[in-house]
Amino acid sequence: MNRHTARVLLVVAGVVCAAAVVLAQAAPRGTVSGSVTGSGGPVVGVKVVITSAVSAYTASSITDKNGGFAFSDAPVGGVEVKAYNPQGNALASAKGTLNFAGEIITVAVKIP
Repeated sequence: MNRHTARVLLVVAGVVCAAAVVLAQAAPRGTVSGSVTGSGGPVVGVKVVITSAVSAYTASSITDKNGGFAFSDAPVGGVEVKAYNPQGNALASAKGTLNFAGEIITVAVKIP
């Protein structure tokens, strides 16, 4: 392979990679919000992790003073939200589905 062909292939590969990044960022997104509650009411300061059933998307947050959380960039499709104790053990989970871009859904995670 000569140098010119190698350069052309390198440029083409770069364009393909850039297009893949743009398309991934442009994927339809929505907002998943909710709260974590237990027998005593809102659970403050627990880690919540959201995962997508249709992509590699995952994100985490800590519940606020009302036990609330929000993920504003979740991909359209099925999602699962899990609450974890400080030792990293899952306490409870709940599932939801974003059906279209811009949708806002509420997921209630209830710790038994």
